[in-house]
Amino acid sequence: MLQELYLRKNTVADLREVSALRVLPTLSVLWLRDNPCAQHPYYREFVLYCCPRLRQLDGVEVTEEERKAAEKRMTAKAVDEILASTASPEAASSPRPKRASGSDSVGPSKTTDATPSSVSGGNSDCIATIEERTASGKAVLFTTVSAQRAMLLSIVSLLSELTVESLELLQREVQERIEKQREKLTKYSQENSQ
Repeated sequence: MLQELYLRKNTVADLREVSALRVLPTLSVLWLRDNPCAQHPYYREFVLYCCPRLRQLDGVEVTEEERKAAEKRMTAKAVDEILASTASPEAASSPRPKRASGSDSVGPSKTTDATPSSVSGGNSDCIATIEERTASGKAVLFTTVSAQRAMLLSIVSLLSELTVESLELLQREVQERIEKQREKLTKYSQENSQ
């Protein structure tokens, strides 16, 4: 029986597709993050409704309180509304940013929008990215410390599963990513110094 399912960065467009997972009674670990359906405001609750035995969703442990809250919120009427609602492809593929109050930006040239990449039922350690828009309209994404910690722990926990060839490939990819990040930082600092 299937116990773990990793579907990150696929095109799971809406939660109706997630309801198909109800036929997997032993599913305990599920990754759906980075799919359009994860932007739905009741994403975690609906997934927990469909997969009541999940221990972990998107790398975050499912608490008993969260499970009970999902059970309470996901009434037959709420589930029917979610399944009946259809989002436009444009809305499903782009997150809805929320304006962050008390931004530390100086002057009108920058605004900061917080866009959660997963909804965690009030958990203060939810995984999130911060999008900062410059005056030129370019978006610069930053990941919160707690999000980076969660991602790093997930990556490190999977290292023991990799072969030597996979580790070497990962090493090359990481080195290329480091070089690209350094180039971006250099370019960003040059743009801001002008």
